[in-house]
Amino acid sequence: MLCEKCNSSVNSGEFCEECGHFNQESRDKDNVHSEEFIESSINNLIKVEYDKTKVLVANQFTEFPYRITTLASNISNIMVGFSMSGEFQDNDFFPTSWESSQDESRIFKNINLKPDTPGIIGAIFYISFTYNDENFSYESDVSLKIYPNPSEVKKDIAINITAGHAADINIKDLNFSDSAKNLDNLIDENYTRESEWTEFNLFKSNRLIENNKSTEDSTIDLPKDKLIQLEIDKNSYTFIFKEELILGKHRECDFVTRLYKDGRATSEINQKLSRYHCVLRRKDRNCYYIFDGANDQEGLYRPSTYGTYIDNTRVDSHNGFKLTKDHKIMLGGINPQLSGVYCCDISINHFVSIQSKQRLLNTNVAIKKDSDRYIMAENVVSLNSISASLPHFELFFENGKPILGGNKKIILISGEVYNLSGCSIRVVNISKD
Repeated sequence: MLCEKCNSSVNSGEFCEECGHFNQESRDKDNVHSEEFIESSINNLIKVEYDKTKVLVANQFTEFPYRITTLASNISNIMVGFSMSGEFQDNDFFPTSWESSQDESRIFKNINLKPDTPGIIGAIFYISFTYNDENFSYESDVSLKIYPNPSEVKKDIAINITAGHAADINIKDLNFSDSAKNLDNLIDENYTRESEWTEFNLFKSNRLIENNKSTEDSTIDLPKDKLIQLEIDKNSYTFIFKEELILGKHRECDFVTRLYKDGRATSEINQKLSRYHCVLRRKDRNCYYIFDGANDQEGLYRPSTYGTYIDNTRVDSHNGFKLTKDHKIMLGGINPQLSGVYCCDISINHFVSIQSKQRLLNTNVAIKKDSDRYIMAENVVSLNSISASLPHFELFFENGKPILGGNKKIILISGEVYNLSGCSIRVVNISKD
């Protein structure tokens, strides 16, 4: 028989060796193994594994690494999803920009989990991809063991053993008369294990979430390093449209992190803060990460001296920390009460732009320090997504001009004041690089 796509010779129920198309419609109806063969052939396109020994801790963000191996060429638009609730939300999906080749593997660490309580939970892993212009989607059920926080285990190991939460910790030869140090070492050792990659048992999914690489309407700019400062009801908002935002005590940083005492930013109280301390970076479409360190004025990467922390978790410069909701960011130490530690709030905001005909999900990041708020966005910001008290207007650039859009579009002018939906909006500054 001939391939439906390229007319090359092909057997019934097989992939075409020339173009890779699966000739499902033309398979031999009398072949009792056809359905089984189809399923096994599709599963041979891609293999996904997870680290079975990865220790997930209750009330603590932990990365969930997974490894994708492409077993065929021409696989693209790979997107994964992960849900511990059984229902997928928009921020449960993680598009990748990986353009793979056949028999290539890559480990991803863009999923961060924070389970509420110790025990066993069920979760769903989802993956979709395009193969030779055809879309495929799969899911897999997985059971995860959630461990109690190590500090809680050390408080009362007997309770955790009785409850079964510490069943995987080998305490058979440990006497409770042993020193606390020995007990601490035993627990710490069991929270660090060698990786054991286990393959997901994928089955066909009835949901298909496309990895949208297209952006908004062509009239909306993709601005680079554009900034708008607004005063809304006497609160200061700085909107920055760019791919990344650098935080540090150097005056050239996008977000200057300086501590003041009696109105003065002395070197003594700012010694724990690096000039280029960390960077907030957008990855893919709706994912934002914090990375420790940043490039200085000469373009050389420099890690921070005293560290970057998100919710008491130290952030590294390689994998970073994926922002998922409201977080506390601390620069220079883990305790915001200590002298020299800079602390501020950071949050993720999702919305669907009314300016977009495609109705794609948009995401921006808001950093709050005292009465100042910095908002980083790709190309459009919904004021209402930042605060429910703000009007339903969107801020974006169109044909190089700053626009405040709602039912009608207003071209913003520096120094002007606009009264909209009971809010007083004053344009402090507009800059375009």
